[in-house]
Amino acid sequence: MRGLKNAMRSRTDIEHIIQKIRCDEEFLRDVPLSRHDRESRLRSKAIRVMCDEGMVCTGEGLQEIVSTLIEEMLGLGPLEPLLRDGEVSEIMVNGTGQSYVERCGVLHRVDLGLRNEEQIYNLIDRIVGPLGLRVDESAPFVDARLPDGSRVNVIVPPL
Repeated sequence: MRGLKNAMRSRTDIEHIIQKIRCDEEFLRDVPLSRHDRESRLRSKAIRVMCDEGMVCTGEGLQEIVSTLIEEMLGLGPLEPLLRDGEVSEIMVNGTGQSYVERCGVLHRVDLGLRNEEQIYNLIDRIVGPLGLRVDESAPFVDARLPDGSRVNVIVPPL
């Protein structure tokens, strides 16, 4: 990653920071906050964790870490760049190792870097939860429209 120095040189370090912050994720939920306020709290918490862990990085590296944390904790993580890509018309995730996007009518395999099923279920909850829906073994299928009109279709085991 650009801008990272010494101890902050791998995705593992970023994931370590995310895990430390997730242990205390309530600091983002204790009062109604604007997205800007949540981002400010997340930035401050990331700096504290990095200092506590003796991690060093440049300003550019810190911004990259905070952007990743915001995407992971407040957004849809690895889906965020695809959602911003105007050429992407469909995103298909079929487990941790099989993801595809449709760009201009053509399917392309992509590596989203999804770590495990827990991360996938977390993404599913963030997508369908605000719609008042859930997906799990007892309700393994949902087909719905998001507020922006996009269609979401989720199927999980045992289906």
